[in-house]
Amino acid sequence: FLVAAMTSVPLSENEDVVDPAAPGFDPETLPASIGEALAKYFDSISDPWAKANIRGLLTALAFARGAGISDGLWLRFAHALGYTDTGQVDLDVLRATAAADYLLQSADQESVQVVRLFHQALVDELLRGRAQPDHQKVYGAVLADVESSGGWAGQSQYGRAHAGEHADAAGQLSALINDPDYLSWADLSRLLPLLPAGTAAGAV
Repeated sequence: FLVAAMTSVPLSENEDVVDPAAPGFDPETLPASIGEALAKYFDSISDPWAKANIRGLLTALAFARGAGISDGLWLRFAHALGYTDTGQVDLDVLRATAAADYLLQSADQESVQVVRLFHQALVDELLRGRAQPDHQKVYGAVLADVESSGGWAGQSQYGRAHAGEHADAAGQLSALINDPDYLSWADLSRLLPLLPAGTAAGAV
């Protein structure tokens, strides 16, 4: 269903109607996987700069956990991954393109607007081939956001809830759980399943 939905959007925007019953119609031209659907979407963007920006922003968003991230944290992720020229205007432009159909936007518990990709299969495809160093960069962005928000006791709800998951993906969970300040504010329901057997009691 996801592949069909991603395929139908560009077809609906074509000037010419695609008729499967027409002579010469080749079903092989239609995407058969998430990867093919994404590739066709990116191929439809003629401006190389716009294509690179949208791909980079969607990739950065794929690292988000839970209900999603704020625009500010989205840009932190993008900059950490090397997409340093992106800014709020690029997020606004993205939301005006067909890529907006890939987003799920809502409000978190503190009424902050957050966004994530709307399907795990999209996340998996965009993160395919991303190695631990990329997760380390994103984890660094999470820590920077926590610091700028006044530490673990500050306003970084996302950091308190999901820093453990990012640290685990980055291979740095051991160092994080040795920070007593973090443990005072961590979402234990998310942290404890990440800990090796026998660690939970000593960590908390």
